Amino acid sequence: MIINLDDSLLVKAENNDFSQDEIRCFNSICTSRVRGFHFVLGSRKLLTLLSKSSCFCGDTQSIFRIIYNDQTRWYHLLNDFSFSINIISDLIDPFSIESEGKIKFCVSLSYFLDYSLDLKPNIISENLIDAKFYEAMVKSYLCFKNVTGIALVYKNVLGGGSTTHDVINEIYSSLDGISFSILDRDNTSPYVDIGETAKKVINNIPDNNLARYHIMGYRELENLIPSKILSDIFKNNRAQLIKLDFYKKIRKLIINGESPIKYIDFKKGIKLNVIDCLGSNSTKQYWNSVFNCIIDDICCDKRDRCESYKKCTKTIVDGFGSDLLKAAVTHIKNNGFNYSNIDEDMQIEWDVICNKISPYMISPLKKSA
Repeated sequence: MIINLDDSLLVKAENNDFSQDEIRCFNSICTSRVRGFHFVLGSRKLLTLLSKSSCFCGDTQSIFRIIYNDQTRWYHLLNDFSFSINIISDLIDPFSIESEGKIKFCVSLSYFLDYSLDLKPNIISENLIDAKFYEAMVKSYLCFKNVTGIALVYKNVLGGGSTTHDVINEIYSSLDGISFSILDRDNTSPYVDIGETAKKVINNIPDNNLARYHIMGYRELENLIPSKILSDIFKNNRAQLIKLDFYKKIRKLIINGESPIKYIDFKKGIKLNVIDCLGSNSTKQYWNSVFNCIIDDICCDKRDRCESYKKCTKTIVDGFGSDLLKAAVTHIKNNGFNYSNIDEDMQIEWDVICNKISPYMISPLKKSA
């Protein structure tokens, strides 16, 4: 994460007028830098004063010199990221400044440790595999942007799906650091509302910079696996490649301004009940329009209706299995992934996710004082 020391601290730095609590906060900020948790930036004038201030011991002064060198190397690059923490002198409640798509979360130096902002950022995901895929996305994104020589450091917190809102709220209410989570949309058509997990987060978690979140524009994370990766994974599996060809046909469709590929269950496949068994009339009409473009006659037998959506076993095309995302993560780990190979329909969503989550993951390489 990026922590910026604001020039409002200059007056105290010039007069060596920091309180013991403020000195303690500065020490923690410096420690978080050498541990490789956060980038720390500031103006050259401020960092020069801090590196010579009698308020700090020799080790802390030397870390400020490291930070000075960071500022020389990283300032312009890091200034392009969408989120940062701005440490100010005034003893006031935190507030945000948003400009040109970038958010500066302004926090008083005296309050820095009250919010545990020296800790690794919490990245909340449904499970470990989800977190690894987000990390792979960010690595590919940074490589595409020619950002090198940095690490990705964060605390992975498992939300567990339906309990995600409880996990986010626990971190927020206990002031246990800053958090960011990405939530599946969990809907089966453009006419179905977001899923219960996302609803609970929206309804129960305050919308502020200590607990930010993003709701994907796609049903779930598997929908964002690029076709190139799927083709590579299944290159020796003819049955899976046949399925993939069918999915590719759907990917090319635009129905009522929306891409149906967003709403397919990539793990379980496409179930017939989406069209005829259960669901709203608008959802049925949407999927009928989709499949009228591909195959001639799809209809459930009315004498054999499904008891529920989850128990429906009739499929138009099978899914790729519950380990699909795990296979994608393993493939990327072993082979890498070129960001330019993202499918056109998912390009915007990849850009949005990487733009929002990368500021919480990026960190400097560890250095000794």
